[in-house]
Amino acid sequence: MPDEPLTVYLIRHGESEWNREGRIQGSSDSPLTSLGLLQAERIRERFADIPLTAVYASSLQRCRTIAQMLVQGRPQVPLVYMHGLMERSQGEWEPMLIAEANRLFPEERRRVREDASARPPGGESAIDVWDRMNVSWRRLNDRSHGSIAIVSHSGIISMILGNTLDLPRGTPFGKYPFYLASGGISVVEVPQRGGAVVLKVNDTCHLEGLQDG
Repeated sequence: MPDEPLTVYLIRHGESEWNREGRIQGSSDSPLTSLGLLQAERIRERFADIPLTAVYASSLQRCRTIAQMLVQGRPQVPLVYMHGLMERSQGEWEPMLIAEANRLFPEERRRVREDASARPPGGESAIDVWDRMNVSWRRLNDRSHGSIAIVSHSGIISMILGNTLDLPRGTPFGKYPFYLASGGISVVEVPQRGGAVVLKVNDTCHLEGLQDG
């Protein structure tokens, strides 16, 4: 129907090996743990009866695994990998242990959390990530209809939610007021005539009985 809003399901990937180890993974690849695979299966089950018109995803395998599960048995549903949905590059800090990086580079780490223009060595600033995320977000809104799924990372999903709530482009990562669990689902509705509303943040009811990732 011409006036039907676009429903966007924002899915954070399941627990990865580096999540479990407490490492900075950023744009590096890390596979899902056994728990992450269970979370992925619960997500697949959650969407079994939800008609999707497209699935968009980061190409990193922790997202790719879930995205591919969502399109299984749905040959008419395209799966599109978008650079704008990749997690922030942490440059030379990947794959350091978070505790070690905080100990060795306390001031640099604080600045990257609190200053949207600050970059990790060899990495991206929050503004860099916002700009590429926003290009992808606008593109998929213009081309999509019905219900779509986005499988991405906590940083990107936080920015999409922040964009919807009119948080400024210069918001540093440490200032986004969202907790997004591994495998959690948030929902945004985009009316055809403009504007958008956040319907859910970090819905994890489908993960009941699993240890939080």
